[in-house]
Amino acid sequence: PYSAFCAVFAILFITTNQQNRLISVICFILAAVVIFYSQSRGVWTGVALASIFLILNTYKISARKIFFTTMLAVIVIYYASDLFASRANITIQQISDFFNGNREGSVGMRMQLALASYYIFIENPLFGAGRNLLPALHELYINGYITQSVSDAADTHGELFYNAASLGIVGIIYYIIFYIFTTIPFVQAMKQEATRQIGMAGVAISIVFFFTGFTHITFGLSMYASIYACIQVVLLTNILDAKHPKKSSADM
Repeated sequence: PYSAFCAVFAILFITTNQQNRLISVICFILAAVVIFYSQSRGVWTGVALASIFLILNTYKISARKIFFTTMLAVIVIYYASDLFASRANITIQQISDFFNGNREGSVGMRMQLALASYYIFIENPLFGAGRNLLPALHELYINGYITQSVSDAADTHGELFYNAASLGIVGIIYYIIFYIFTTIPFVQAMKQEATRQIGMAGVAISIVFFFTGFTHITFGLSMYASIYACIQVVLLTNILDAKHPKKSSADM
């Protein structure tokens, strides 16, 4: 999870620091190393998509070129890095194992928890089963829906899944509305030249947190929520300052 913070602060610095390109490049390289070695598939996905978003909006490169470049980069990294290849192979193998009846392993357990969220949501569609899911998970284990290895999980290992299971349709609506309403101001800011870079930073950071939330609990943890809130305040304040610059004493 800490690699997500690294990614967010790197994006914040790189997009808003236009004076010193060298420092931005150094920041990007250092952040890339931390993110890569975190081995977090959710963070990898979020950062990759956020980077594509920033490149598309900064350099006006066609989506087709970005797609083929990304695919080429993935292939090169796969054959050049044992760590990346291992994570990719394990993911594919465990997904295959899951559908063949072997539901253990990191990926298999997470898929079990995703299914558990669905079962709990179906049983408690309106308000969910509450933030303590242990009784509901234990019942699913007794009925044979999940294995014992995930029956004592504190949560269902994903912000959307956890909200669906614990808060029902209310949690899903909250999740969607939260991301829409916290991202809209930055989308609007991108339409004006004075606030374009700040807007891009805000949208990219939302992308990182959104996809990280598929593999980690994010805003269900006060640490994530407080850091995200602080970043929002800083960016929104910068947007207001750019739109309504203070008059200097010489202008008065």
